[in-house]
Amino acid sequence: MPTTLVFKFLAAVIFNFVISVHTLEVDLTVDVKPGHEECFYEEIKKPTSFEIEYQVIDGGDLDINFMVTSPHGRIMVSELMKSDAVHKLDAVDLGVYKVCFDNSFSHFARKLVFFEIIAGDDEEDEDDDKKDWKAAQEELASIVDMTLEDFKKLLDNVNNNLDKARSDQQVLRNFEARDRNTQENNFQRVNFLSGVQVFIMLSVALTQVLLIRSLFDDRKKTGVSAQGRARGRGVRSVVPVWTWPGGVVPYEIPEDFDEPSKALIKVAMKRWERQTCVRFVPRSEHAQSEAYIKLYKSRNSCFSDIGRNPTQQPQLLGLSDGCMGIPSIVHELGHALGMIHPMSRDDRDQYITLRAENINNGSDRNFMSISDRGYMYFTYGVPYDYKSIMHYNAKIWSKNGNDTMVTVAPEFQTIIGTAADVSFRDNLYINRAYLCSWQCPWMRCENGGVASGTPCRCVCPDGYHGNYCEKRLPGVNRIVDWTCRTGWFYRAGTCYRFLSHATVPWKTAHDLCQQNSGQLPVITDTELMRITGELILEDRELSTAKTFWLGLQLNTTSGLYTWADGSELKHPEWIVNPGELSSDRACAVFNGTAITVTSCGLQPDNGVLCVAPFDPSCGGVFYLTNRGVEVTSPNYPDLHPPDITCQYVFKISGNNRIEITFKDFLLEYSNNCQSDSLEVQLETDVSIPGKRYCGSELTNTTLVSKGNFTIVTLRTDARNHGRGFQLTANPVQSRARSISDHFMNIPISFWKKLFEVPGRFGLG
Repeated sequence: MPTTLVFKFLAAVIFNFVISVHTLEVDLTVDVKPGHEECFYEEIKKPTSFEIEYQVIDGGDLDINFMVTSPHGRIMVSELMKSDAVHKLDAVDLGVYKVCFDNSFSHFARKLVFFEIIAGDDEEDEDDDKKDWKAAQEELASIVDMTLEDFKKLLDNVNNNLDKARSDQQVLRNFEARDRNTQENNFQRVNFLSGVQVFIMLSVALTQVLLIRSLFDDRKKTGVSAQGRARGRGVRSVVPVWTWPGGVVPYEIPEDFDEPSKALIKVAMKRWERQTCVRFVPRSEHAQSEAYIKLYKSRNSCFSDIGRNPTQQPQLLGLSDGCMGIPSIVHELGHALGMIHPMSRDDRDQYITLRAENINNGSDRNFMSISDRGYMYFTYGVPYDYKSIMHYNAKIWSKNGNDTMVTVAPEFQTIIGTAADVSFRDNLYINRAYLCSWQCPWMRCENGGVASGTPCRCVCPDGYHGNYCEKRLPGVNRIVDWTCRTGWFYRAGTCYRFLSHATVPWKTAHDLCQQNSGQLPVITDTELMRITGELILEDRELSTAKTFWLGLQLNTTSGLYTWADGSELKHPEWIVNPGELSSDRACAVFNGTAITVTSCGLQPDNGVLCVAPFDPSCGGVFYLTNRGVEVTSPNYPDLHPPDITCQYVFKISGNNRIEITFKDFLLEYSNNCQSDSLEVQLETDVSIPGKRYCGSELTNTTLVSKGNFTIVTLRTDARNHGRGFQLTANPVQSRARSISDHFMNIPISFWKKLFEVPGRFGLG
């Protein structure tokens, strides 16, 4: 047979083969509106396999929900918020398959989705095709030296390669379209956000101009009212409180202060720096600093300007000998940063009541509100803080020893003015005033914590701790005063005490801590490592101790370092010299930044730091509803701890009262209960001291409050412990007024007129 004839025959066979292959292909681009779902249906008439590919090429975050359902309702594929995918499925069930694109999770963005469905062979008469292929194969075999099956495989490869090339080209086109749409959307967003930012900047600038202009243009109007209120009191006209640029406060300490005083000042500065972004920098290290604070050794007073004073440089911060304590210095530095006394806030009448009859003559100016003093002061949304380091005590400037301030919340009457450190709301105020959180935009704190500091970390409210304030302490909704017993100070759920700076061996230090109901520090995580390190570095400024014992020893049995509570050291990288010593008496010391293993004997320049868990059973606020509550003293029925003050406040709503029943009561007896005592406050005025009880005089005794709250305060010393008390507080509902009560309230004049006998001339 001629060669031309052979090629004509092969062309006919190839054409018939291509025609005989029926491949189902569907490609569409669908616009899915926000909040809607778009579905497509494809009928499969015989068992086969098919491939589904989709891409989100425009809209929102380029994501869509995708689902494929079989004719019998079986979900074959389900994906949430994806941008593209390829799925190969076996269509075993015959019928209509459902393909859906769901954009219901989006409320604004519409999605443009390209998808393609490719199904397998869909021949109607398979037997006839097989016969045709067999005949064609026999005919071709008689002409050429190649079977039709070989041609079929060759054509299959060519067909598959062509389909794959076409599919890849379509995918590339879709990617290009998606990238182009993304660039256009980003361009539009950048333009929009730039316009918004320009508008905000112009608005802020205009507001500042109008504000400053009002301060000067309306000087007579605003100054007259301020000066009229404060005439004769020396109050200046309205001025704003200025902050320090960048939170950097240059300072200078003259040589009038000795080295211990300088150390106290630096520690007080660290208290503000610890959880805020402000930094106190020596003036010598701050180039060209025109504004700075110069500490001044005053004779008999402590004072500071409020914030930065641009009209007086350097501005003085006075400290007398009576102010050379860390809380007092922290207080004055708070003024220099821009804080005022909480009782000077314009909203203070909602939180405290002033007792003018108890205030010294001439001291009333100290209770003037900040606006009456002529200052423009912003609270930045920070609530009133009873526990602020800036708050004075209840008897300040009293002429007769009685309270000059009474808190609206009775549980805080004994707390105001007792702060020894910066409170959470103090930190919150400084962080907001100096925009500290703007430096940590990536950090998210839980439970009301605020991101701040250098480096960034979460500042946690009372009752919470952890790297992100995620850890809740027991009694978080009940404890008011997070303070430890006498001689100890509180940090993040733990009480600490620097017991001794004497050089003692590890065993002696361990025994001393146990005798004081504590133990040597056990550091299990990075938070405890940081807190313990801060405390040690602070104490190193104030004492000769350079290192402190830890409750960490080498276990000779296991060859591992273990803590005093029996747990193993989980962070061996914390030890800087783990392999230098192998003695069975190897112990650890901490210098605030690194742990070093050394001998357990006497160590030069070493101190003792003890820790103890905070006791949530000591005090709290209890809100009574329909049921009573039972409260026991710490360690009951065992002996109560020494040197504790536990205040229990019971409150009830409305005009109801509270009934306190003591089931058991035993404290050390002394004249006038001067040693251990339980003070019970039943009056509605919290400034009136309660009655003190000791011995066993309250056993099986019931007391009833005169208002809707009562306060029970346990105070113990270090001698002759008792088992404490067990009490039950029950609500006493106000009873409905009886008819006789109404009759008793009728005026006597009414009864006289009602029963008066008429005279000769009528009624008298």
